[in-house]
Amino acid sequence: MPKQGSEFENLTAEIFNALRNDTRYESVEKNVMINGIDGPREVDVLLRGKVGPIDIVTAIECKDYNKVVNVTTLDAFESKLKDIKANKGILVARKGFSKGARKKATRLGITLCTVHQARSDKWNFNLEIPFLIIELEIDFIKPKFLIPAGNWFVEELDIWHINDKPLHQIIGEYWNNNDKLNFEGVHSFNPIEDGPAYIKKRDGTRIQLHKTEVDIHIRNAFYLGYFNELDSAKLLRYIEEDNCSVIFDLRELVDYRAKAPKFKNKSDLPPIPGAIEFTSKLIINPGTPMTASPSVRKFLPIA
Repeated sequence: MPKQGSEFENLTAEIFNALRNDTRYESVEKNVMINGIDGPREVDVLLRGKVGPIDIVTAIECKDYNKVVNVTTLDAFESKLKDIKANKGILVARKGFSKGARKKATRLGITLCTVHQARSDKWNFNLEIPFLIIELEIDFIKPKFLIPAGNWFVEELDIWHINDKPLHQIIGEYWNNNDKLNFEGVHSFNPIEDGPAYIKKRDGTRIQLHKTEVDIHIRNAFYLGYFNELDSAKLLRYIEEDNCSVIFDLRELVDYRAKAPKFKNKSDLPPIPGAIEFTSKLIINPGTPMTASPSVRKFLPIA
C-alpha cells in the first residue's frame, strides 16, 4: 500500500524533475534514505547538484495537509536538515504556511513552496496564467515580373511554373525554411536567386523574365488560452519570493486550435498582461491551395 501523501510527493518530484535544466539540479530522487547523525532519515525528494566543484544536496519535505503548515512542522524539518547535513531545505505544502512558519523559514533560509496540478480538484489553483499563440499563414501570393513585348496574350502563359518548378513549391520551401517571416503584412522575395528566370507559353516556348519578384501576404490569427486549463499544467509557487513557475508538456499545445478561442485581430483580444507568447507558422504542403493575384507586364526593348 502506498504511503499517505505519495501522490503529492510524486507531483512535487515531477515538477522539480522538469526543472532539471536548472544547472543547480543534476538529479531528482524520491523517498531516499540518508544516514544521519541519529540514524537513517527518509527524504521525500532529494535534489543533487553542484555549485562549481562543490556537491550540493537539497532536501524537500512534502506536507499534504488540509491546513496550513505551522512552526512545529518547520522546526522538525530544520532538525532533519541538520541531521543529514543537507545544504538546502525546501518545504512544500498543499495549503500553504502560517505567518509564523513563513517568518521563521526566512530566518533559517528554508524555501517554502506550494505545488498544484491544474486539472486536479484536490490541488486546483485560482490563478489564471494566459498564453497567446500567434498563428501565421499565407493569405495570398502575388507573382510579379516583366516579360518582353510580343504578340501573345497572358492566357497563353504558364505563370504557375518558374524555371519549370511549380510556384507553390518555390513559395512553400521559402516559407517553411525561413524563420524571419514572423510578421503580418507583405513580404517580397526573389524566387530565382541564381541565373536567369523564365516561364513558358502553353506551347512550351520559353519567355525570359525580368525583375522577378513574389509578394507573400501574411495573415495572423490569435489564440488565447490559459495554462491552468491544460491537463499537463503544474504550478510551483515560491512563497517568500511571491512568484511561480508553470510546467507543462509543450506537446499539448499542438492542438491549440481546439484548446483556445480564435481572434482574428489583436485589437479584439481582452487585456492579457503577462501573457506568454508563442508563434505557430502553418507549414505549406505541396498540395496546399493558394489564392494568387498575378502581375504580368510587357516591356519594350530599348534600341
